[in-house]
Amino acid sequence: MKKFKGKKILWIILAGVIFLTGVSYAWLTINLTGTKRVVIRSGNLSLNLDETSKEGINLINSYPMTDQEGMKTTSYDFTLKNDGTVSSNYVVSIDDVTETEKKLDLNILKYDLKKTLYNKDGSEKNSQTDTMQLLSSIKTDDGITLDSGILEEGEYITYELKIWIDYDAGNEYQDSAFNGVLKIDGTQIIE
Repeated sequence: MKKFKGKKILWIILAGVIFLTGVSYAWLTINLTGTKRVVIRSGNLSLNLDETSKEGINLINSYPMTDQEGMKTTSYDFTLKNDGTVSSNYVVSIDDVTETEKKLDLNILKYDLKKTLYNKDGSEKNSQTDTMQLLSSIKTDDGITLDSGILEEGEYITYELKIWIDYDAGNEYQDSAFNGVLKIDGTQIIE
């Protein structure tokens, strides 16, 4: 009989634990209803760079020239378009990838940049031309920053970039070169 009594007590204790667990769970469970509305939006971030020149930005066997001559050189043309479904911050820069021993100094390289912004429907939104400056004036730790701003969905920008050696550069820059590649950094604007 002692064995039976021990099992009965075990069952009573087990039933009590289950009962207390269920009551404790019901007592500790709470339902919260908020009044704040949470909205999650997502979109596609897509910046498309279209370069007409596949050779990159190159000054090889160039010679010093006046600003008037520099403005008549062939431009390096490219387009930046927001093909995504969200607005985007962008930075257009040039990375110096010159691999020769004799490298042209940014303090003697001049540039001119014409920028035209177009709406989604293709109509011109605005246009600007930078004054002729030395590339060293737009050099940052991240590269040579040509332009930055916000590009809305469907908008695009056309660029015409000209780079030449300043007329006052000395003979020490003969047989020197500059090679650059475009770099685009973009981040989605969270609204």
